Amino acid sequence: MPKLTKHSISRLEQRCGVSRKNASTVARRAFRTGITHTETHGNLHRFLDSIYLSQKKGTNMRIYGNAVFVFKEDILITVINIPDNLMNDVKEIKKKRGK
Repeated sequence: MPKLTKHSISRLEQRCGVSRKNASTVARRAFRTGITHTETHGNLHRFLDSIYLSQKKGTNMRIYGNAVFVFKEDILITVINIPDNLMNDVKEIKKKRGK
């Protein structure tokens, strides 16, 4: 089960509308079932590259819902919303995965 930082909990509340009570559940789902960096391509892959280079601490990223969850090993560091123009790419990947 991933651990949460205070910063990540506030970002989940602020950017995803998730309560503090449900933050660990959402983080666990994102960690287990989220789309990985290697599954992406094109502009979405470049967007994740830019997040990786700007965060420098996050070694493990997952796309879950409409956000990128940035983990350092199993610690959730922050949550960043995906721009609307890239959501179609996310939907395509979800279709290919069968979800």
